[in-house]
Amino acid sequence: MTFADKVNSFNRKLKFNKTLPKNIKIMNPFREDPSILLITKRFNDKFYKDKKERHIILGINPGRH
Repeated sequence: MTFADKVNSFNRKLKFNKTLPKNIKIMNPFREDPSILLITKRFNDKFYKDKKERHIILGINPGRH
C-alpha cells in the first residue's frame, strides 16, 4: 500500500461520533462534499503514490475563538 493509498483510506473513513458541547460543530469536507475526496485523491496519487517513508502532520486553524 502506498502512502497515497493510506491517506486516501484515512480520509474516506474519517468520522466523528461523539457528543459535542452546545454551539460546537464538526466540519468534515470529506463528508460534506463528495468531490473533495476525488480532488484530494488525485492530489495524493500524483504526489505520494510511492512507498517512501513519510509522515503526515494534521492541524487546524483555530480561528478567532
